[in-house]
Formats: sequence, C-alpha cells, structure tokens
Amino acid sequence: MIAPAHIYYIWYGNWSSALAGSNPKGILTDFAMNLGNSPRYNTNTTYGDPSGNVSANAIFVADTVDAGTSLSLTDANIATIVSNALTTAKLPTDPAGVYFVLTAPGVAATSGFLSQYCGWHTYQTVNGTVIKYSFVGNGAGTALGGCAAQVAASPNGNPGVDGMVSVIMHELEEAVTDPQFTGWYDDAGNENSDKCAWKFGTTYSAPGGGVANMKLGGRDFLVQQNWVNASGGYCATSYSATTPSLVSMSPTSGKQGTVAAVTLTGTNFVSGATVAVGGTGVSVSQVTVVNASTITANFTLASGATLGAHTVAVTSRRTSPLPPAPRWEHVLSR
Repeated sequence: MIAPAHIYYIWYGNWSSALAGSNPKGILTDFAMNLGNSPRYNTNTTYGDPSGNVSANAIFVADTVDAGTSLSLTDANIATIVSNALTTAKLPTDPAGVYFVLTAPGVAATSGFLSQYCGWHTYQTVNGTVIKYSFVGNGAGTALGGCAAQVAASPNGNPGVDGMVSVIMHELEEAVTDPQFTGWYDDAGNENSDKCAWKFGTTYSAPGGGVANMKLGGRDFLVQQNWVNASGGYCATSYSATTPSLVSMSPTSGKQGTVAAVTLTGTNFVSGATVAVGGTGVSVSQVTVVNASTITANFTLASGATLGAHTVAVTSRRTSPLPPAPRWEHVLSR
C-alpha cells in the first residue's frame, strides 16, 4: 500500500465493562493517532513496489461502534461487521484503509483467538472496492498471557489493551506490505512482522507500570519489532530513512576501451543499491554492496566514450518478491 494507510477502528462488544479496564478506547486511539511519521512506522518505508515507491505514512481517520451482542464470532461474522460499517456509511469505503475489528474482553473468535492467534489480517470486496481489514481481540482474563507480554503491570495500566497495541502494530504493517497476499513475505512464508514476533529489543521501566520500548505522543508502549528490509535485514523498533551519499571513488578515471574495477565509498549504502553513470559510453556491471559504506563495481568505458567528467550516482532500490499463490492470513502466536 503506497498511499498513506488510513486506520479505522470498529469497536465491538462491551468496552465499558470492568474487565476492559480504564480508558481502553483512549489508549488505542492515542496509539493510532501518534503512529504516523514515527520512527516506529518508518520501518515500513524499507518496503517498496518494483518502481521504488514506498509506504508513506499511517493516519488514524475515524472509528465507529458495532452494536452486535454476540460473544462468539466466526471469521464470516467479522467480515460482515466490516462490510456493514461500510454499506451503512458508518465508515467510508476507502481503498487506502485498514479496518480493525477490535473486540472487547469476553468476545471469542471461534477460529482460534487466544489458542492459535492473537490477530489476523485479510481482505474482501465491499461496494466494489478491495477492503483490507483485521481482527484484534482483547484477551483480558486468565488466558491473557497467550497474547500479551505483560499480564500484571503494563505501561498504560491496562494489560489487555496494552497487549492489543502490539498486535495492532503487527497486523497493520503486514496489511500495508502484503495487503492482498501478493506483496512481501520471505521464503518460509513469514510476513515482515512475523519475522520479529514477540521480540521487543531494548526496554525501559515505564512510569505507568511494566516496561516499554517506545513513546508515542504522551504514552509509553511495548510493541513488537518489525523486520527492517534494508542492510541485509534485521528486527528493530525504529528506522530513520536515509539517502545514500557518495563521498569518493577510486580510481577516478580510465581509458577508452577498458574496464575499470571501481570502489565507491560513502554512507547509507543498502542491499540492492544501484550505480549509474551519466554521459555516453560508460556502463556499470557487477555492482556489489560490500557494506553500508563500500560498493564495488565494474565501469566499462566504450572505445567511443565521451571524454571528460561523468556524473556518478548511487540510488537505493528495494523490491519485494511475489508469492507462488495467495494466502488467507498469517497468525500471530508465541
């Protein structure tokens, strides 16, 4: 999803119950409202389409309440909750949207919530538009430990909701980078957040309780890491997008009709970077990103290559593999 992702919440169940804890909607809404353009969301800018366009941002747009009272939802029920919100115009039909069905404590998802998964994402067509949506449940109660890293104390004093924050982040970035299961996943079938599930990196003691690994707005959160698709790949809680900078190269000249083995030095070189030479008669091959500061390449100078200075540029380029067949979902488990 290249355009900014629009986040929509659909609240289902009794969110005013004692088991839902204090200020559950406020905590989840604050998280979504402060996520866009954050170092945490920027991990998704390391994924792009074949033209190099990357996921730009995430914006919380709106929420609504589903008045359903069932305490046992099938996957089909969850799909209907989303389609009803759109067909009744409670929420807009937005091709850039990711719609989250957020269930209150005590609502079961019969396909395996708390036993096989904590959340999932998929898609359907509503009003002629492909709609991406996700289920994330609140597991507050005796089974919470299956879907929350902290069950006693948590950064916002609500372990069930703080656990949901981490799962929402997980499903959002998978929906953004693999919206219709023709996007990014590795050769083992793991989407980006699957590769870092239940990894949190460095944590600190949160003033509100428990531990956290990031602050968004005025709140602390403990959120699973994401796979940064750059510099060979790694799990991280943040990413600062950087532009490659070419500092020097050696040699700096060559003769017409020869091939020069060139070493380029600079900063922020990433796997998949390309090297281009301006002017006429010079081509580049065998580009190897040795590390973040070194690239080697062969410059072939044709016998009729233009004499004089030629511009040399290094550009980041990231692509995503295509899958052999569509999949319905990836689940989050411990």
